[in-house]
Amino acid sequence: MIFAISNILNSEECFIIYNRQLKMAFFLSILIVGVKKSCAMEPNLIPSNLESLARHSEFYDRNNPFFNANILLHNSRYREAQALYEELLGKLQRQEITATSVQMANAHLNHAQATWATQEGVGAGVRELHNNLGRTGTRPGLKKPLPFGVTAAQVRGKRILVRSTDGLGDTVSRIRDLKALKDAGATVIVKVQGPLKTSVERCTQCVDAVMKNGDDDPGFDYDMYLLGAPNFTSNDGVVAVRTAGDIPRDQAYFKPYSDTLVAKWANLIRANGKRPFGVVWAASSNPVPGGRILKRNIPLKLLARIGQKLGAKLYSLQGGGHKPITQRNYDELDEIDQKERACDLISGDQVECIHEFDKDFDKPHAFEDTIAFMKATHDAGGHFIGVDTCGPNLAGALGVRTLALLDKNHDARWGEPTPGAEAIQNRYFDSVREFHQGDDGDWNPVVDNVIKYLKSVD
Repeated sequence: MIFAISNILNSEECFIIYNRQLKMAFFLSILIVGVKKSCAMEPNLIPSNLESLARHSEFYDRNNPFFNANILLHNSRYREAQALYEELLGKLQRQEITATSVQMANAHLNHAQATWATQEGVGAGVRELHNNLGRTGTRPGLKKPLPFGVTAAQVRGKRILVRSTDGLGDTVSRIRDLKALKDAGATVIVKVQGPLKTSVERCTQCVDAVMKNGDDDPGFDYDMYLLGAPNFTSNDGVVAVRTAGDIPRDQAYFKPYSDTLVAKWANLIRANGKRPFGVVWAASSNPVPGGRILKRNIPLKLLARIGQKLGAKLYSLQGGGHKPITQRNYDELDEIDQKERACDLISGDQVECIHEFDKDFDKPHAFEDTIAFMKATHDAGGHFIGVDTCGPNLAGALGVRTLALLDKNHDARWGEPTPGAEAIQNRYFDSVREFHQGDDGDWNPVVDNVIKYLKSVD
């Protein structure tokens, strides 16, 4: 907490947050002076575009009493953020600082993310998510909340409505958590994002019925949020998953729509005659303009090097309006589109190593061709390679060999960053290996490590 304050806030700002008693403020001012001397080499953590970010999210507002902890979270310094949220929430409880109900709820959620990121904190993080997801006002409220840590006897014969309220990747990765409830004898009904409905309907070992978000609620005994699912409960109600090592990773619970569709794409792969890699290089949306989601994107021209170096064929499974573009066509875009599509640029000699599917791909059902192609790629000895999007989660849920390319300050759901790490085991999926960025914004060593790894497993 001490060095975080010294790097994020000056003493005047610290007084604003903590100045509930003159004595406390005086104590902190002395503390900060001493710490600044010992931590002078600590890098500046505040984003250079902080003011712009603050206009779109209170998370980045300096007047938010949890600002300094938020900045630590922004920089993926999860253990430091966890400790600081705990201290500030304690101060809030003792009325030494003040916060709005939304700020407090968000602080609990952010603390849950920081806790969840640590190897030993998965179970505690899920519990805090379960207890606080509905308190920010950004999700539909629960009507009959299912208590955390219920026993099998308590859910047997009950109808449980599960609400998916976050990203597509979150839904894909957490659907399997519902298997414990179904195995306990509950009827599990899940509401998901529209594009995922037909895919989740095939997860029959995890759910009994699937609806779209926005549909009228059916009759139910309890409801809960998927992201805070009280998963892996034993008969006595004790949560079995306490650490990341307790998560069963060997479950392939998504399935292709049909063997015929898999065979169709297997024929294409054979016709091309090259080692296949499905690729996704860009996050499809950015809720906070200029936020850190943009840092997930990797220039396609770097991924194309994989095809060039290995004599392989890359197949674009990218969505969100991102498509390969050459310099000539890029120059014809306006300034806004150029900024949005900078990661799509490829050189002329890379065009041949990237396959683009036609407009009928993934129609009429979203993801139907993507899922089938991922499976065909895996069967042909290839891999899926992608940044932090729904893609790596979907491939992992299929049991497809996957290389997840993660930026330096990646999301808490992936766990703690290990700068420069290569081919480390993902905590959720047995078939997923992670490659971590070492220096912010520099993807070159990551791609070099991927090429080295793929050569070793050829």
